[in-house]
Amino acid sequence: MDVPRLFGAFVASFLALTAWIIIDHELWERPHDSLSRPFSRLYNTVTCVTITFGVLSLYLVLFLVLFGVTMLILNPSVLGKVVGQDATIHEYAALAWFVSSMGMVGGAFGSGLEDDGTVRNAAYGERQRQRWQQLREKKKVREEQPGER
Repeated sequence: MDVPRLFGAFVASFLALTAWIIIDHELWERPHDSLSRPFSRLYNTVTCVTITFGVLSLYLVLFLVLFGVTMLILNPSVLGKVVGQDATIHEYAALAWFVSSMGMVGGAFGSGLEDDGTVRNAAYGERQRQRWQQLREKKKVREEQPGER
């Protein structure tokens, strides 16, 4: 694959995993009223930055590991026959880049199997977890008071 296609595969897999984590694990904050709108924007921005950083870090580690594995396992003469030219470090890097992108797509599907609470604990700090607990308690109190809304 040429560099534009590899870059396209990277962008698609990166966006797929980032969006999948945020949507599937309901990390997107919806404002409850007009006062909470700025906080929702702030929390959503921080969530996107955090998940983006995590996914990029994962991609980089995956690429480096796969690059090392391909250099260790694939014989240059065998890879050269497949690509139709002498195998250089560029062919190994391209192969690791492609496989990393496909691995990220698999990771997107696999992340859907993870528990929402586990993902929230990894994505958010203690203060955010306390905030959610307070919101749950307020909602429970409102539900227990019939006729007052």
